[in-house]
Amino acid sequence: MDKEKIIEIVNKSIEKIDATKCKSLSIVENLCQEKNEYPNHYIICVAGGLNGRGIWSNYFEIFAKLMFQIESYYNEKPFILKVENDVADDVFYLFIGIHK
Repeated sequence: MDKEKIIEIVNKSIEKIDATKCKSLSIVENLCQEKNEYPNHYIICVAGGLNGRGIWSNYFEIFAKLMFQIESYYNEKPFILKVENDVADDVFYLFIGIHK
């Protein structure tokens, strides 16, 4: 599967969940990686946050819902590689590994 198809699937997954508890979710294409330490995976970056006073338990609820939606498209399950947090701006970057 190519990167564009995977990005399309992740976007469809984002559309299926209620992300109002983190304002919005979106893919940050310039942070998505094809070449990484997991050569059989693409790394897709999803950004979100309230840009204010977010509640992390809400963010984790959204992560779980997003991963459930993405998993429904794949036999080999994706994984969360890392979460980066911009504390001052209350914005997170969720890096998801998805098998090629």
